[in-house]
This record gives sequence, C-alpha cells and structure tokens, in this order.
Amino acid sequence: MLVLLAALAILSAPMARGAENAAQETILRRQETTIALRKTLQEARLLHRQKDLPAAAGMYERTLGLAKELGGASLEHEQATAMAGWANVQLLQALEEQRKGEFTKAAEFAQKVLDLDPQRKDAQDFQRFNAMVQQAQGGPRSSKEALTKSIELRKEQEKIRFLLRDGLLYFNNRQWAEAEQKFRDAIRLDPASEVGFYYLKLIQEQRFDEETRILEVTYQQRMLQVTEAWNPPPRAVVQKQRLDEELREREVTQRLRVEAVPVWDPSKSTMPPTPKAYGLTNTTV
Repeated sequence: MLVLLAALAILSAPMARGAENAAQETILRRQETTIALRKTLQEARLLHRQKDLPAAAGMYERTLGLAKELGGASLEHEQATAMAGWANVQLLQALEEQRKGEFTKAAEFAQKVLDLDPQRKDAQDFQRFNAMVQQAQGGPRSSKEALTKSIELRKEQEKIRFLLRDGLLYFNNRQWAEAEQKFRDAIRLDPASEVGFYYLKLIQEQRFDEETRILEVTYQQRMLQVTEAWNPPPRAVVQKQRLDEELREREVTQRLRVEAVPVWDPSKSTMPPTPKAYGLTNTTV
C-alpha cells in the first residue's frame, strides 16, 4: 500500500507542476496582450491626430479586437476610448467623402457608426445632412432672373440673407447649435445656398475637433490617475514628510511658549517675575 501511495505521489507531482506552469503562461500571455493593446491604442491616437484616418481606423479596430480577446472589466476605459476614437474617425471619413461629392460612400461610413450605436446623435445628424446636400445638389435650381421678378421671392432672398448673417454671427461666437439652426433655415429657403452648406460643414468639423480634444484630455487624465495609483511615493519620502510635519509642529509650540513668557519692565516693577510666572515650579535658587 505504501509503495502504491509513493508511486501515485511521484506521478502526480509532474502533473501539478504542469498545471502551475500553464497558469503562469496564461498570466504572461494576458500581460503581453495588455501591453500590446495599450501600445496599439497610443499609435491609433497618434495617427488620429495626424489625420491619417484610414490607418487610425485600422489601429482602433485592432485595439478593440485585443480588448475582446482579453475580456474582463480591467480594460473598460481603453475599450471605450478606442470605440469613441473609431467612431470619430468614421465620421471624419464620411465628411471627406461628402466634400468630394461621394454621398453614398459618406453615408456608408456614418452607417458603420450607427450599426454599433443606433442612438448616436452626431451620426444621425450627419446622415440627415448628407441626404439634404445630395438632394439639393442633384435637384433643379431656379434661375436668378425668375427670383428677381417676384416680390415674394425677393422678400425670401432678404430673409435668407438675414438668416445667413445671424448664422455667421453665432458661428463667430462658437455657438454651434444656434448657428446650425440659422444655416439650416436658410438652406430650406434656398437649397442652392452654397454659403449655408459651407458653414454647416465647418460646424461639423469644429464639433468633431472639439470631441477629439475632449477625448484626448479625458484619456490623459485617466492615464495620469492610473500612473499615480500604480506609482505611490517612496517610503523614505513619506517618512521625511511626516518628520517635517512633526518639526513644524514643535516649532509652532515652542514659539507659542516663548510669546507667552512675561517680559520684566523695571519701570513698572522693581522685582523680576517669579519662576511661577514663567510657568516653572519647584525651582531651587
């Protein structure tokens, strides 16, 4: 019986070591994948800032793939950052295609974002705006002679000018929502208004840039918090800080004691204060 138990112990030892090695290998692989994910996300953000949109989109997608492979809640921030960056890049590419008159391609880029997040407002707004531009540029336009012959149309033109002027005023004050509404009202009256379409595009660009900057600041703040959390001050620094605080407290206490000691004025008293006046007792002269 003892021989059998000894044999079983000998056989089970390599199996235990094998299981332990496999667990360590899994941990190492996850660590390597996490490092690769964060490095890929940094490269994607760099390409994003450099306006290399197709390459940035590819790096964001690779980051999301690594995050899905790892799973877990520890990388939620990196996954959310990559998703927001990818969506922003898709909409910027949609805007570029729209500028070139490729409205179908522009709609496809925006639709990719809506496929993942159907409630995303900026993508919905772009789809509506893109359809409006496509319809306006593809539809018939009235001649300027016909517009000038009608008093009603002249009043409408005047209203359009006021709308464009007000929209420009809001635009210069960075009030995007109010400016967008004015330009859209002008385009509804005049679908051929190149000024209205031009400033609507600028408003979209400004909003995308602002979202990118906000994303950048949020990411930097998060990375700073993570760095501070993982790099606490050295023990020697903490001890020195405590010692400095104790020394400052002692200095304050000593200064208060000195200030409380009475000063002997010979003109007022012929005898100096007794030791008790200085807070001393049982003093031998």
